[in-house]
Amino acid sequence: MRPATLVHALMAAAALGLAACAPMQPDAGPASPARPAEAEAAPAGFVAPERANYTPFGMVLITASDRDGEYFSLSTKIAFDFDAQGRLTLATRQEALIDQNDDPALDHECTDKGGGMNQRTAWFPDTALFVREGALQSVRLAAGKTAGLVPLARDERGFMMVMGPRARQTEYAFVPCVGGHRVAHGDRLNGFLPREATLIIRPASGGRLQLSLPRDLEPFLLLRYREGAMIPVPLRPVLASVDMAERRLVMQYQSTFPLAPPIRKIELRAIKPDGRPGPDETAERYRERTEATLGDLRQCPPPVKPMEPCASPRRAVDRRIFSP
Repeated sequence: MRPATLVHALMAAAALGLAACAPMQPDAGPASPARPAEAEAAPAGFVAPERANYTPFGMVLITASDRDGEYFSLSTKIAFDFDAQGRLTLATRQEALIDQNDDPALDHECTDKGGGMNQRTAWFPDTALFVREGALQSVRLAAGKTAGLVPLARDERGFMMVMGPRARQTEYAFVPCVGGHRVAHGDRLNGFLPREATLIIRPASGGRLQLSLPRDLEPFLLLRYREGAMIPVPLRPVLASVDMAERRLVMQYQSTFPLAPPIRKIELRAIKPDGRPGPDETAERYRERTEATLGDLRQCPPPVKPMEPCASPRRAVDRRIFSP
């Protein structure tokens, strides 16, 4: 198991209910940075960026230091309801994330926010999958292929991780929570769950169910660097929990990016199926901007360690994202 990450500060931001696809306007200049919730624990010289949430989902931001350097880690969750045929709809009631009021001593418990440790861990290289009142039979990919599933085992602390001959030199532990319920079985992929994947679930009773992940919803970050660059950065699915009793799927996403060069503002954004053009924007321009954003995000290679390869103010971004 990888040594625990040193977390410097926990900074939570509630969803603001703003337009999910607000245009990414050129930077208007510096603004006063927000203070971290625990500024006295931050690295020397650290100045927290301003944070904005243009989605209906929550987010939590921490700074961490480990053998890979000093970096931010941002997590969000998206919850879906599904019917008896496996059709997904965005849930009206989203699952909350931990914040500065949550006691770290309870991180190993399962609450209505899930497992706190899963959200306070600054880096995961894979997606873990847990099912309540059922079992994950397979993960089907494009062209009929299936993803390799590696079963998780419970350790003496109640965590779950890969152990035995299939374990890698460095493994990551999870609290096996589906919402407030602890489950006895879980799996992880070798890498992140692809956006075109379908989860094949075998319920405790009844026939199998297929849950195809929505392809028209894409959360991402926009990093506004102090030097002026604006860089879209992907969020990776690190946890998927399926509650067959509640017919609910919750996806936890994470992105990691360096503390330096300094970032002025971190924005959580999402491309959603109900997205609309911004003020003074035509429908054609909105489609162009959306397609350019998706193309830019999807060409980013997945990280094999912290941090995101595309989280650099030096990389070339598709300029159609910001201007025609």
